[in-house]
Amino acid sequence: MDFASTMVFYVSLILSADVRIATALGSAMGLGQLTWMVLRRQRVSAMQQASFILVLVVGGLTIITNDARIMFWKVSAIYFVVGLAMIRRGWMLRFVPPIAAEHLSVEAIARWEFCWAALMLATGAINVALSLTQAARVVAFTMGVFAPTTKIMLFIVQYGLLQKKVGPWPPVSILCVDLSSQWGSFFYS
Repeated sequence: MDFASTMVFYVSLILSADVRIATALGSAMGLGQLTWMVLRRQRVSAMQQASFILVLVVGGLTIITNDARIMFWKVSAIYFVVGLAMIRRGWMLRFVPPIAAEHLSVEAIARWEFCWAALMLATGAINVALSLTQAARVVAFTMGVFAPTTKIMLFIVQYGLLQKKVGPWPPVSILCVDLSSQWGSFFYS
């Protein structure tokens, strides 16, 4: 929920330059996703409920203060929490295909875990720095492009280098579907 709400907030802010409208639309996106899940009788996890409550609370504060930095700082806080969680060794093991696990050492995987952690922490720091020095529309555009692009690029580099080391394994489209379902439900839903 949080990822989609944030992207709706960014795009709305870029297009309208109105913090309140962008925040309301981002919050409505979160509410819409939650409603859709309930109507489809899907289980709403505690993480999803907490994410929605966070969107509403921070969204409410952003609307009251008319200050987009509050929303930006929430996004940074999430990047910091996720980045710190990624420092823990072994989190990536459940995403490594069996054929790759046979050929890669735990230390090699740990180096990639550190790269992901560093990227998440750097993204959070860049977001804070931009929110303190740039106009809200500039931050929304920059982070709306930079954040997903850097994650996609790191995934492509990691996949390419690991595939070169391990040899042929499932095409990237199979891994993307698998990763998006697992990561989406863990981090963004």
